[in-house]
Amino acid sequence: MTSQHGRILQASGGDKFDQQITFDLSIVETNVKAHVTAIMPKLGVQSRAQAGLIAQEASFSGGMRDPG
Repeated sequence: MTSQHGRILQASGGDKFDQQITFDLSIVETNVKAHVTAIMPKLGVQSRAQAGLIAQEASFSGGMRDPG
């Protein structure tokens, strides 16, 4: 996962909408959607909500967990 994927994942962990993430990270909404789409299979999840839960877990534990 790229560092940008990590930033997007962390930003989406609090149930933020794409528009909020674009503002927080100063990127366009299309890029947020593309990154989230790329992140989900890497984490082995089927939904954005599942990816957000992993991001929340990572923020509590101090790092990303291995999904497999």
